[in-house]
Amino acid sequence: MKKYFKFLLRSGRFLAVLLTLSLTLQTQYARAADAAPKSVKMSQGSLTLRLGRSKTLSVTFSPKSAGKADITWSSSNQSVAAVSKSGKVTAKKTGNAVITAKTENGKKATCKVKVTSDARQYTVSTKNGKMTYQMYNRMKYGGYYANYGCVTTVVAIAASGYGKYYTPAEIHTGAADKSYSERYAVKKMGASASLYGRAAISLLTASQILTDMGIENKAVCKFTASAAIKEIKAHVKEGKPVILKANNKRHNGVRIAVGHHAMVLVGIDAKGYGIFLSPDYGRVNYAHASNNYFKMSIDTFVKYHMTSASGNYKTPYVTSTGAAGGYILVG
Repeated sequence: MKKYFKFLLRSGRFLAVLLTLSLTLQTQYARAADAAPKSVKMSQGSLTLRLGRSKTLSVTFSPKSAGKADITWSSSNQSVAAVSKSGKVTAKKTGNAVITAKTENGKKATCKVKVTSDARQYTVSTKNGKMTYQMYNRMKYGGYYANYGCVTTVVAIAASGYGKYYTPAEIHTGAADKSYSERYAVKKMGASASLYGRAAISLLTASQILTDMGIENKAVCKFTASAAIKEIKAHVKEGKPVILKANNKRHNGVRIAVGHHAMVLVGIDAKGYGIFLSPDYGRVNYAHASNNYFKMSIDTFVKYHMTSASGNYKTPYVTSTGAAGGYILVG
């Protein structure tokens, strides 16, 4: 009899445990069902981003009792608009993409993203792949750029090939604590703040800005034509751009610049001509058309349309024509 009662007691405890476990599982299942969102909404349905810029999207759930659900973020075109696990969207290339936020139970919300640029693009094929440059037009940014802004603008053009997207205006007007700005560079170089904006920046300042952006480069202000031609050709053949400063001299009836004018050499075509990007439409009067670029042999350009710097070329600003010569090997 005692054994029988012990059996019942043990069985009762076992059944009680089973009942408790069952009730617990039912409660957890009910809570999970309540917590699962019935719908999800994106913080915005459409978004326009300028190239290189970022914005973090968020979602809300319905009903509110759903709390925080796990979200998986994805982009229909990561090369245009990439999205992180936290919903941060980064504009990589001009075009369109759709960002999707999806919950574990399959609920979705989307945002249409359009990536724009302040400039036209020019793509060059190199042995290391394609490089796309933003062809910023300095003439659209006002009086300073029309007279002095070519160097600022070619820095922006060259940097864009390395995924650094700052307009000439951002570089010129950026605060002294912004590592992409002229002010940051000239402060680093020990220039007088009273001179800021009164003269064009020198190639040495342009080199400093590129360095501050994290782009490797080498400024060459003093050169001989033969050495420069060899070095520039080798650099471009590696798929890297060169910033050049043209003078206003004529050769065979061709004058590249009205005054001193900076541009970017980005490649060599099948016929051996250099491909030069000019920072404004219509300034260069050699086969310029409306494409913002022209072609000329690198030998001709260096021999007859470039000048080796002299005098005060080491200053942060171009205070005389002697400070205006040279080139920068970028990358």
